[in-house]
Amino acid sequence: RESLDMLLRLAEQRTGEAEIDLEAHDPARGPTCTLMSATGLDSDDTRSVCLVVTDLTEQKYHEKLIAAQQALQVSEEEYRATFELAGVGKAQIDAGSGRFYRVNARFCDMLHYTREELMSLTFADVSCPDDREQVAGLMERLQRGNGGGFSSERRFLRKNGSILWGHVTANLIRDASGVTHNQDEALQQ
Repeated sequence: RESLDMLLRLAEQRTGEAEIDLEAHDPARGPTCTLMSATGLDSDDTRSVCLVVTDLTEQKYHEKLIAAQQALQVSEEEYRATFELAGVGKAQIDAGSGRFYRVNARFCDMLHYTREELMSLTFADVSCPDDREQVAGLMERLQRGNGGGFSSERRFLRKNGSILWGHVTANLIRDASGVTHNQDEALQQ
C-alpha cells in the first residue's frame, strides 16, 4: 500500500513518471512480482494519472529458473573437470551392483584398463582375491552408515595380473533424502 501511494504521489508531480517493482506473497499463487508504472497527465486544467500494472511473476520465475539451470550446468562442468583431471585415480561405483559407472583417466592408467573395460567390471573384480573379504566388510560397514567413509591400503589386480598397492579413500554419495546410490573412491599409488 505504501509503495502504491508513493507511486501515485510521484506520478502526480509535473515531471510525472514513476515505476516500481513490487514483490508480494499471494496466498493462492505464492510469491508474485508486479511492475507498476504511473504517468502524470496534464491537460489545460485537468490533472490525471495513468497507472499500468504488469504481472511479472511468470517472467521472474523463468529468469530464476534459467539462472538456476545455468548455475547447475557450471557446477556439473566444474565437478566433471575436477573428477577427470584429479591427480589420483577416481572411481564411482554403483552401491547396489558394485559396478564402476564413472572412472577417470588416472584410475584407468593405474590399473591398465580402458574406461570401457572398467565399466563392465565390479570393484571386487579389480581387488586382490586375498583382500576381497576385507573389502566387502569395509563396504558393508560403509553402506550401513557406520562412519563417514574409510581409508585403507590394499592390493589391486591390474589387467595384466600384476599387483598394484594403493591407498583407497571411500565415501558414500547420498541423495537429498539420504538414500545411497553410489560410492566415491580415490586411489593413490
